[in-house]
Amino acid sequence: MNSFNLESLILLQQLEKVTKNDIATWGGVSLPTLSKILNRQKEAPDSLFERVSDNSGYPLEFFQRDTSIPPAYELTYRHTSRTTIQELNAIAAEYSLLSDVADTLAGKMNIKSKAGWIDQIAPKTESITHADIERLASLARQYMNLPAHGAVSNVTRALERCGIVVAPLHALTPDDADTKLSSDGVTHPLSNDELLSIGFKEDSNAGDRDRFTKAHELGHLILHKYRRLERYSEMEREAHAFAGAFLMPEDDAKTLINPNIMLSDFLQLKASWGISIAALISRGYDMNILSRDRWRSLYMQLSARGWRKTEPITVVKEKPLLLQQILQKEYGDKNGFIDSFTAEHELGIRFGYLDVWAGGLIEQGSELGYRARRF
Repeated sequence: MNSFNLESLILLQQLEKVTKNDIATWGGVSLPTLSKILNRQKEAPDSLFERVSDNSGYPLEFFQRDTSIPPAYELTYRHTSRTTIQELNAIAAEYSLLSDVADTLAGKMNIKSKAGWIDQIAPKTESITHADIERLASLARQYMNLPAHGAVSNVTRALERCGIVVAPLHALTPDDADTKLSSDGVTHPLSNDELLSIGFKEDSNAGDRDRFTKAHELGHLILHKYRRLERYSEMEREAHAFAGAFLMPEDDAKTLINPNIMLSDFLQLKASWGISIAALISRGYDMNILSRDRWRSLYMQLSARGWRKTEPITVVKEKPLLLQQILQKEYGDKNGFIDSFTAEHELGIRFGYLDVWAGGLIEQGSELGYRARRF
């Protein structure tokens, strides 16, 4: 018999947001029988996995993988009381697959971690100060070979040069327009993979928000590698502060933001730094440059102009390249076409996920370069 993993059925259920009854139907068994199989009261025949594979479109190797899903509380996805269990499960399941695929590719291609510096600078004491966060953001720039001052020209590329896979997640970009997700990014600070991973929401969000999300998740990777705070909101506050400090260093903030700055002045700053007006105002307040009254006044003006929802000045979105380049090197040909069949079966994952994570892949045999998004 093949070494099929029962947990893969749960993983599939979470990824597809379906019920156990759906899995039973795909597998050609009754729900009571599936329950007994999952509870180890009855042995699962190979035919069950073969039928589920045929009906779900997942390669048979998916059901042989040993992917472990980290507990939701270990992931940095910001969840609220409105967050559904289904939402959390889908994001945790897809993120775990992304991490597993990235680590598998690293092993196949002998790619070694370039992010060991995170372990070196990650704080281990429970309590850290604002000054500590400023210092760690400065150190991160140093280890990432970024200038000490000035804007980060491309946050995504800076992360990828450190061997951090940055990928849009299907679960963070739901097909249902009515679904309101709680967060735009997710990572796993406790991970020891050769290639760390950051998942983000790929939609019409402005490029400035996209850049901040990725810097925010980098903050989690550093600040919460060895620290797990009792209040999740405090972890979020720290990561926000880190993102602000990483994107606009302390000396730059003190030079460019003054106590009497006008809302219109932030337009040029946004265009030059790739940071939203709202985040720049928060940065000024966090640095004690702006008083609470001035901070409140600027936010009221932001709301009055309708800029809380849609800000002026477009910041171009950054496109990840690392995972696409790795997949191209391992499974591509000289014309840029991907051997999707081999990739699916060697990695044990639907090609549609690889396509989404890599930002678009072209299959061998695709007519006119058809991009195979299979969701």
